[in-house]
Amino acid sequence: MSAFEDLDEPVAEHEYGFHGDGRPTLASLSHAIQVWMLSQEREDVTVGEAALAFHLSPERIAEAVEWHYWMFLAGAGELHTRLIEQDGE
Repeated sequence: MSAFEDLDEPVAEHEYGFHGDGRPTLASLSHAIQVWMLSQEREDVTVGEAALAFHLSPERIAEAVEWHYWMFLAGAGELHTRLIEQDGE
């Protein structure tokens, strides 16, 4: 059995993996964003930058950030300009 044979099976957002349409679950995406942020070697990373890097909407990035236990959005204004922060930095 291939690892991709069950992609059509429903996957909950709190599980790691991908939905049938190829979108990552919030669990997978939030951890990917966190690793990506740390690899940027700078403090300020915006929702818009992450959206471009992951080819996803700013809304989906924000949803994943807010879902993650250690990340949150900072600042005010338009969503794509808000900073992604990590608790304990």
